[in-house]
Amino acid sequence: MSSKPLVLVTASTVSDLAQRLLREGGLEPVFMEDRVTEPALREALARHRPVAVLMRSSPPFNAGVIESAKGLK
Repeated sequence: MSSKPLVLVTASTVSDLAQRLLREGGLEPVFMEDRVTEPALREALARHRPVAVLMRSSPPFNAGVIESAKGLK
């Protein structure tokens, strides 16, 4: 596991450039491989405790999800 702050990406990948920029900024991307549903998003936020979320498409990012994201800055 990385000691760098994590960024949750709501997709299975982002461009190499985006990954490089995140890593050069001292962050480590963590990808959601499966379909992004509210329960999956809540689980990923609880498990990884990311400092940020890079949203791809339109994930179900609502007040309940935000409340469960204790690590967000």
